[in-house]
Amino acid sequence: MVFLDLESQLTFYKAYHNNKINVYIHMIFVPLIAATVLFALTNTPALFYIGNFPINGAFGLTTYYLVTYILMEPVAGFSLFPVLYTAIYYLHKLNLQYGMQGNKVAGVLFVVSWIFQFLGHGAFEGRAPALLDSFTQAFLLAPFFVWFELLFKFGYRPELQKRLEERTVKVLQKEEEKKAKKLAEKQTNGNGVAKKAQ
Repeated sequence: MVFLDLESQLTFYKAYHNNKINVYIHMIFVPLIAATVLFALTNTPALFYIGNFPINGAFGLTTYYLVTYILMEPVAGFSLFPVLYTAIYYLHKLNLQYGMQGNKVAGVLFVVSWIFQFLGHGAFEGRAPALLDSFTQAFLLAPFFVWFELLFKFGYRPELQKRLEERTVKVLQKEEEKKAKKLAEKQTNGNGVAKKAQ
């Protein structure tokens, strides 16, 4: 299934995040965006509790992401398990403690994080974000892409990192060829119109 093809999915996302500065920006602000979304979802009512752990919207979204990631790559997916569930546990506690004030701060951080991400694409990547081409794919992949970038820095699966880089280069080359072809066609058509006008 293409949806669960790790290399295809990460190549898609990496093609939009090939600039090192833009990647670092995403490594900071993608987790912040994820945290603020999960913080907002801790406001949803709990269906029930496991000890002090609420089973609510934040739990549901986290579980959906984790199951998808585990199906894509079990080791990397399972390694996120304690990180994300610990995060929503403490986000729930923060929401209980700070309430509306905490939600306002989360909202500001959400907006600021998106501004920095768009700046990263405009100033450094020179390309529109992946979400403009595939909204759902980009939202699903962003946290896993960031997690893999972190894992790669610790030496995890260097052969996968190399293959992703090679595949991304090919994808970008094909896109440049398409752009050049379209530009040549426009110029040809423009010259033809100019000759007819004469």
